[in-house]
Amino acid sequence: MIRDYLDKYITPRQGRVMMMAREGWNDLKVVGEDKASEKVWSKEPWYGTEYFLKQISEQMLKEAEGSNTISELAIPKRNMFVPDNLDVDKKEVAEPLKRPLKIKETAKSTLWYKKDDQFWVPKANVDLLIISPLITMTPKHNVASRLYVDLIRDSLTEFAYDADLAGLAYDVGIHSEGVTVVLSGYNEKLVVLLKVVLDKIKDLEVKEDRFNVLKEQLRQEYVNVALDQPYHTSDYHARYLLSPKAWTPAEKLEELDSLRPEDVKLHMREFLSRTHIQALVHGNLMKDETIQIVKLAEDTLGSRALTASELILDRSLLLPGSSNYVLQLDVPNKNDVNSALTYYLEIGDIADARIRSILGLFAHIANEPAFNQLRTVEQLGYIVSSSSWGSTGSIGWRLVVQSEKDPVYLEHR
Repeated sequence: MIRDYLDKYITPRQGRVMMMAREGWNDLKVVGEDKASEKVWSKEPWYGTEYFLKQISEQMLKEAEGSNTISELAIPKRNMFVPDNLDVDKKEVAEPLKRPLKIKETAKSTLWYKKDDQFWVPKANVDLLIISPLITMTPKHNVASRLYVDLIRDSLTEFAYDADLAGLAYDVGIHSEGVTVVLSGYNEKLVVLLKVVLDKIKDLEVKEDRFNVLKEQLRQEYVNVALDQPYHTSDYHARYLLSPKAWTPAEKLEELDSLRPEDVKLHMREFLSRTHIQALVHGNLMKDETIQIVKLAEDTLGSRALTASELILDRSLLLPGSSNYVLQLDVPNKNDVNSALTYYLEIGDIADARIRSILGLFAHIANEPAFNQLRTVEQLGYIVSSSSWGSTGSIGWRLVVQSEKDPVYLEHR
């Protein structure tokens, strides 16, 4: 059908060629003409742009209708991600499950699963966290991990267009505990896309030219942190103080300069040597299919299991009771006249649903009067915000103010 349409409508005799150039029109020669084309210029009425029209020569049309000698000019190959089966495995239940269930736990992997029992669409979501203690062990490990993930993303761009056309989406990212792989879309070909992504993670070819490009982009990202608005900087360092293992952009930038493609290759091998896979699967997939997805991940990566001491989940630092800590830093951008204050009060355990609910409501209620008093009445600065802040083991209230006033004065207000 596509071929019939192309042969009938998409032909040289039914097309037109548009050419634009700043200069060189007097030297322009058209196929089938012995000398430079004679042109009668006209002006369009709106902007006075000069143009001319000329009929395509018969010789040029015949050459265009001949056999195609340009290999790149062809119909795309079959899209391997387009689903053939859109059936839904519908299973009636009295009440939808509120949360996924852990259906598998071994030394190599943990699997959480929830069958779609409410929306009945032929789609699914697969979230993998490939855990390794090496991912952020040192600033060098952290930077190497980031470049590794960026190179994986870069190498997957050749598949991104086909996957998007077929209704599939994916992402590979870096987490404080490991590398994340997130996929969503039509469930039938989700496994095909997952295999492509896992193969890249396992057998990534670190090309020096792409490495240099991505390294420079990462360098600019670290350097540009100093140009962020002050309240972004204060928020970042407040988070930094609550994390047991985090590194500043300056520390990362110092390690970035010495990294070479060989360092990323070595880091990749070390990272994949011992891992633990945490998986969450939800959607139009049966239990045995989800188990096969995790088995595919285990077999493709070929990693040994982490020891119990290595498999320590992400944690956060807890502030001692009645403590009062202050971190005061200069604004990195000397041309910025503003300062910022991030004020954080730790409230309790983030796992406590009652505390989360009350704190979320309090932060929402406090947002308007805080903005009105500090911004509208006292004119301290335009950026004033109240919100709840959660981390792995704690939750608290955060108030941020950006102003030309001194942060010590802001804290007293």
